[in-house]
Amino acid sequence: MKARLILRHSAFQRTLVRDVAYMLLGAAIIALSAQVKRFYIGPVPITLQTLVVLLIGMMLGSFRGAGSVITYLIAGQFLPGLFANPAGLSGPTGGYLIGFVFCAWLVGMLFERGWGRSRITTILGLVIGLVPIYAFGLSWLAFYIPAEAVFKVGLLPFIPGEVLKIALAAIAAERFRR
Repeated sequence: MKARLILRHSAFQRTLVRDVAYMLLGAAIIALSAQVKRFYIGPVPITLQTLVVLLIGMMLGSFRGAGSVITYLIAGQFLPGLFANPAGLSGPTGGYLIGFVFCAWLVGMLFERGWGRSRITTILGLVIGLVPIYAFGLSWLAFYIPAEAVFKVGLLPFIPGEVLKIALAAIAAERFRR
């Protein structure tokens, strides 16, 4: 009986260490993707973060995916320069950052339930995953720019890039399935 408990405890520790390692790796990749910014559209930078958050949710699942983003957000509060926008959570892009948590969780949850088994459900799952990013992001952005300009500045210019990112993530999902 005691040996069984020790084995279970040991397996739990291995799983916990593995989960933490995945979350730290995910947070580091998000931080790197935030540094790939070429220009801003208004106060919002163009980065690879949404692609990475989609991939992390898809590959790490809901718990580890959301944990990766939360780890990134906490680290960004203490390490200047980790966020694409220097103002971080308190600036105009803070809502997008909060939306990343829900995106990673939602995509992870959908893929855990089999949404990545076909191209259609993969693409649909990735599109659904972007909804929280833009819901939180646009709501937050409305505090910084006039309400009539929110969609024009915070959504419309990003649609072509998001279509490309969804295509790349769907290709990665297909390769990951194999």
